[in-house]
Amino acid sequence: MYVVGADCGGTSTKVLVAGPSGELIGRGRGGPGNVAVQGYAGVIEAVREGVLSALAHSDTTWDDLINQGAVIAAGVSGTSIPGSIERLTQGFLSLGFGKALVEIDAQMALIGALSGEDGAIVISGTGSIALGRKDGYYHRVGGWGYLLGDEGSSFWIAQQAIMYLLRAHDGTAAPNSELEEALLTHFKISVIPQILEVVYRSPIDRGLIGSFTPIIVQLAQAGNSVCQQIVAEAGRELGRLAGAVVVKAGLAGAPCRVGACGGVFSAGSIIIDPLQRALSERAPLAKAVEPDFEPVVGSLLAGYALLGLTAGEVLPNIRTWANRGGIDE
Repeated sequence: MYVVGADCGGTSTKVLVAGPSGELIGRGRGGPGNVAVQGYAGVIEAVREGVLSALAHSDTTWDDLINQGAVIAAGVSGTSIPGSIERLTQGFLSLGFGKALVEIDAQMALIGALSGEDGAIVISGTGSIALGRKDGYYHRVGGWGYLLGDEGSSFWIAQQAIMYLLRAHDGTAAPNSELEEALLTHFKISVIPQILEVVYRSPIDRGLIGSFTPIIVQLAQAGNSVCQQIVAEAGRELGRLAGAVVVKAGLAGAPCRVGACGGVFSAGSIIIDPLQRALSERAPLAKAVEPDFEPVVGSLLAGYALLGLTAGEVLPNIRTWANRGGIDE
């Protein structure tokens, strides 16, 4: 029996194929898998591509996988679209999988971050969202998109810096030549108002705008006060999301782990510390932690659950190859 775990995101689809007890068969990547962008056929094809990539250096073939009734669990971005989960599930079954489970990507991220245990996560990448789980029930806070939310995300951080520089250009905020020069260089523009061509481009490229965030973080770490304020506020916003979901999920009454997931947290203490302070205001017993595993392992664990296997039964084997760097290619 084989288990396939897939993490389908806007940039790529990551896939793990494992045996009946958590032993690694292969790992691979497919194309982007946001159902709102790539559509149903695009997501299915991205996963199939990722599975074939995972099997490429093994003795297992696609036919072996399907003929032995392999199960698949996938976390897919963009599945807030009504009916999308059911349609994708049917699509995977049509490929020949014996069982299929599709959930929002954040749910699989929570399972991976906490090794299948109850608790919460706050995700900050291009967007942001918080998710909590207790006794099998999931609760969400945030994730309302870049126009109405995504507080503390890479897009939000870059947006705050751009807004500050526009105010400085107008004379309603103090000049910050260091941040200004960084923006001009990064986006290859000559003067600040030209950033409007980037921001208001249609369709908006949130990833491009958010790509300025690592530079903001570097400036903050080097002592730029404006950048420090922006990054600290991002941490506080993420802490508020995390605190709210811990309370909403009924987790605040006991010690609770909150996995800090996503690329923004590579900034380290400069964003984690204000997050923890804001989290503690709402949930004093909750603690922000690094995730145990990345989301694709959460999908794999959810796949084993389809077979009636608990995380505790397969994690010993998963840890052996995960600790050798066996997840990323």
